[in-house]
Amino acid sequence: MKKLFICERPYMLYKTIVKALLNEEDEMDVVLSNHMQGMEKMKEPLENSHLFHRVFFFDDKLYQDYIKNEHLSDYVKFPKILIAWPKKMGRYYKFHKMARREKLPQGLDFNAYDEIYAIDGVSTINLRMNFKKVSYIVSEHAKNNFQINMLLHKLAVRISLIFDRLNIIVAYSGCSKYVSAIEVSENKNLVSYLKEKKIIVYNVAEMVQKLDDKKKNKILELYALAYDKKLLDIHGDVNILLTAPLLEDWFSRYI
Repeated sequence: MKKLFICERPYMLYKTIVKALLNEEDEMDVVLSNHMQGMEKMKEPLENSHLFHRVFFFDDKLYQDYIKNEHLSDYVKFPKILIAWPKKMGRYYKFHKMARREKLPQGLDFNAYDEIYAIDGVSTINLRMNFKKVSYIVSEHAKNNFQINMLLHKLAVRISLIFDRLNIIVAYSGCSKYVSAIEVSENKNLVSYLKEKKIIVYNVAEMVQKLDDKKKNKILELYALAYDKKLLDIHGDVNILLTAPLLEDWFSRYI
């Protein structure tokens, strides 16, 4: 089976590396993007690792422009939230129009894959898959992020679902009609708007335990090479940041 993993956040990439190390049959390609600073540094180590058939990098300039106007404080303070969400949806609609014209990495053909995995966040690649009516699986961009139960966010998702059915915008948070399933760390306390989606459980912590020491060291080696850090033995005192909680993973830069 040929699979594509679109890794636009560190947690998604970490999961994908674990999957690649456990993989014995599938041909796996990976796409990196600059949604998070430093992700581009992983491209060369991943290419040299031979864990993946092809490694793409996408400079998502539209996303970087879109995110400039995002401020977490707008979504947690009243009455700012009453203005922030309509403005956000307006920017999201504009993002859609521009994404239709954006060029993707050369050689990246969605139709060449049996399965595609992507995160639930806003991205040019996600929008392009929806425009092309490509079925894909959405995976958490941070551990248990589908358990976050914010009333206004749920309302925004519900509204986006209506627009999604009308083919005006793509629904937020993995709810697009072209999302075939949701991959989560654990199937409990999930937000209600996912109840119609197929749920796939992939617990990274459990999967890592299936790796032998050589493969565990391979993970450390990849990150050490990318970020120019000294490689430590897995039995030593190791503290490498692979991802971060949701607020630190993205929003905190804009507070």
